[in-house]
Amino acid sequence: MKRRNFLQLAMAASQKDGMFEVRFRSTKPLEKAVLISTADTGFTGNREWVESSASLEPCGNEWIAKVPLPVGSNGWFVNVRSGNLTASSNYQESLLH
Repeated sequence: MKRRNFLQLAMAASQKDGMFEVRFRSTKPLEKAVLISTADTGFTGNREWVESSASLEPCGNEWIAKVPLPVGSNGWFVNVRSGNLTASSNYQESLLH
């Protein structure tokens, strides 16, 4: 049986001390990770979203994206890319800011 390469949605995410970390499972090499965040409130489609580069480290079949959250962020997620494929973490929201 032929083994297939895959790119999977985020497996786990955490936030601590202003850093956001998310793990993706992929047999394909990931090329780029980007944090997409907002400090705006209201309907998400009307908010201004900002992109920030995230570090990306391979760890076996997992990839770890790490990025500091911009001050005042109250909504965010991470996208990773492999060629023309994109996977996203779950949307995270904080009402504390």
